[in-house]
Amino acid sequence: MKRSERIEVVNNALKNKELCRVGYRYNDYLKYMFPLLTSEKLFLASRESDFSFGGYHIGKFSDICTVDSRKSGDKLYDIIKAEGISKYFNVPDVDVTDWKSVFESLQKCDGYIIVKCEWDYDTEYCFIMGKIIKVTSRKVVMKNFTSDGEWEEELYHIPFGKITTVEFGCSYCNVFSKYI
Repeated sequence: MKRSERIEVVNNALKNKELCRVGYRYNDYLKYMFPLLTSEKLFLASRESDFSFGGYHIGKFSDICTVDSRKSGDKLYDIIKAEGISKYFNVPDVDVTDWKSVFESLQKCDGYIIVKCEWDYDTEYCFIMGKIIKVTSRKVVMKNFTSDGEWEEELYHIPFGKITTVEFGCSYCNVFSKYI
């Protein structure tokens, strides 16, 4: 599937409020999401998780290997619609022009986010969850907390070129934020 075809599928799904099934080059599973915003390189979508809103996802068009849309008549879409589809279409105030603008927008929101570098699980910053400390023209600097809810002393300098996805507004971040 050509890049232009991937972008067209996502943009059509955004326009028609359809569910997208997205497969990425770096893993074997499909993600279901409703596109909300797009730019030339990035897109923001609300994630579906067990027929519920699963938070927001920002991904790169260049990492998509397969994408299609699901609409009325598709069983999964029909179940999601019956369970309440409107919760998927609250569009957060995030500029998806590039990673720098994404992180500057998210920093203003002052919430917890997850940054993933899924191409290379051996890096020190393959999965960082926490707060944005600083945004530069080439990287985001974050303070991470562990799965035990402890803030790490070390700051993580994550180059934009290594980032595959950013997630926020998910229950994992929202629940943890109440206890840190």
